[in-house]
Amino acid sequence: VVKLGVLQQNPNAKDKETDILQLGDAHGAEDVKKDEMLGLNVFNMEILNKRLYELFRKTARLVELRRAGCNILDLVIAEQGDLLSGDIFEDLVRTNLDYMMNAAVRVAFMISQGIAKISSNFRRIYIYCVVGNHPRLTAKPAMKGKYINWDYLCYQIQAMMCRDLKNVEFSIPKSPFTLINVENTRVLIWHGDSIRSWAGVPWYGIERAALKLNDLLKAR
Repeated sequence: VVKLGVLQQNPNAKDKETDILQLGDAHGAEDVKKDEMLGLNVFNMEILNKRLYELFRKTARLVELRRAGCNILDLVIAEQGDLLSGDIFEDLVRTNLDYMMNAAVRVAFMISQGIAKISSNFRRIYIYCVVGNHPRLTAKPAMKGKYINWDYLCYQIQAMMCRDLKNVEFSIPKSPFTLINVENTRVLIWHGDSIRSWAGVPWYGIERAALKLNDLLKAR
């Protein structure tokens, strides 16, 4: 059992901020066997559970440490998709540890436990969710109905499991991306699977995509 602190303001702190936790690409139900990777890697649901546990524990701990210098009242959690392995590829269908329907419930339960564990550390926790590409239900990316995705179900289950946490608020749009305001900063939350890389570097693809979205939203 990890004992976490409660929300406390520092009367001597001059600055105030809202922190953001990025959570994505958990790939729940994927199975990577050590003997198939020359001992270099291994992954399964038990490891995912431990990683999520440490992620939430250390998030709360880092915030506590940084509160010595500034007041951090709120937390934004950006759930950015691919929480599930998906079954759009043949090898995943053969090797996944569970059906996506079951995995969506299991991963939602793990994440909801983490949210509940740290909820007393913050005045408000705002959770914004967008879907990824791996848990989609079609072999090819769809132009319409991108939210018809196992990620979307996982988010809805999380919101249901956290419904009694009065300081936790979910936003689960059907759009593949969402824009939010965090303090005085505009933040784009997007899985980004359509961004192209050049020579293995995604920077130019990100810059180009950001410019396109910026022009599109200005026109709106």
